[in-house]
Amino acid sequence: MKEQNFVHYSHQSGNPRKIPAPEAGLGVLVLAPSATENRSPVACRLSTANEQRWWPRMLTLMLASRDLRDGTLRTVRGLIAADTPGEVSDYWVSLFDERHRPSHRALLRRYPRWAEPTRAFLARCFDAVLVTAEASAWFPTDACELTVTDWSTQCVVDMVSFGDLGRFTPVARTASSLGRSGWQLMRWVCAQDAFRRQELPEPPMPVRPTIYERSGVQYCRTSELPIEARVAFERLQAFLDRPLVPAVPDAVYPWWIESFLRDELPTTSTQAIVWR
Repeated sequence: MKEQNFVHYSHQSGNPRKIPAPEAGLGVLVLAPSATENRSPVACRLSTANEQRWWPRMLTLMLASRDLRDGTLRTVRGLIAADTPGEVSDYWVSLFDERHRPSHRALLRRYPRWAEPTRAFLARCFDAVLVTAEASAWFPTDACELTVTDWSTQCVVDMVSFGDLGRFTPVARTASSLGRSGWQLMRWVCAQDAFRRQELPEPPMPVRPTIYERSGVQYCRTSELPIEARVAFERLQAFLDRPLVPAVPDAVYPWWIESFLRDELPTTSTQAIVWR
């Protein structure tokens, strides 16, 4: 099998070093900070043979949109990457231009995993990076489609669309008619879908499952987890011991839930579709 690698830039020397990718067939991903920055957008820790290996959680974004000025279909890309493992993480959000060069980047700080649906998370990521972006950074569009992919598994996490890419009606080039960029439209769609409004609410609190007790046995219920966390956790249940609680088929020991939420539960035995 052909060896796959991605390039990670060292903080000290700035020189690239290759790290084996966790899954085959992923090609080459280059993550390079600019010369003026003192840290990389992604932190990757390779442990010793006796420790658990952590791979950065990353989403790749591909935005296909139609240029409202001439009807041309264009594609731009982006990347969302967790800076550290754990229950609460910082996420780097990078947007690239048409030549796949980094154009804008921002940090979504202290975001709790699993606390919100994926589109709420995307809305917060786009909101963070668009604050640093100029309105003229991208071409205006009235129709676009976003494909969100888990980098480690190459599974499509979400697809978000706005308008009809196959239909084009020329408009006059006035400031009022040029409209928003594709990234701005995606932020609008994700916020409307997740919160039913454009204003984003306060950041959510970390997930805290309720601990029950019966006959001296403590347990949690997976049905009380957010849907995406429940899907990911249930893929691991075949490898975990579980308490036998009458009339509670979804009972699980609290320490398994806590380890899962802290990103400490080994997942090498199965491939979860849910990226986080």
